[in-house]
Amino acid sequence: YTDNSPLHTKTQVLYRIGISNPGGCNPGARTEAINYNASKSNTGNITFNPSLSVNTITSPLNSLQIFPNPSTGLVTFTIELPNNAQDLSLTVINTLGQEVMTQDFSRIAGEFTKQIDLSQLAKGVYFAKLKYGNNTVYRKVVLQ
Repeated sequence: YTDNSPLHTKTQVLYRIGISNPGGCNPGARTEAINYNASKSNTGNITFNPSLSVNTITSPLNSLQIFPNPSTGLVTFTIELPNNAQDLSLTVINTLGQEVMTQDFSRIAGEFTKQIDLSQLAKGVYFAKLKYGNNTVYRKVVLQ
């Protein structure tokens, strides 16, 4: 699996890792070793040890949906959040790591849907950063 558009911020690059295994995936496997290609060709090997266990991490932010994606400008964000109201922040970041739009929402709980007009931005790839309480999630947004 290759992440052709990793998230670049001012301090880090985040890659998504996919597991391709015809025999299935063991969600209890822990990373045992990482061999990253120092030539920066974005290749490397990750070894998993299925005998080690890991707790499942769940976050309400995993329910975030963005549509349509790709979009011509109007993008709808929808998420199902716990009933304990907390502040929510939505930031759009360009591929240079610059924050090009931020909207803050107070005391959000339950199902939250917001349509945002991104048509003033140039066509290309952006990243939506959603922060809720102590949780943060990133999703790719493509503008055509």
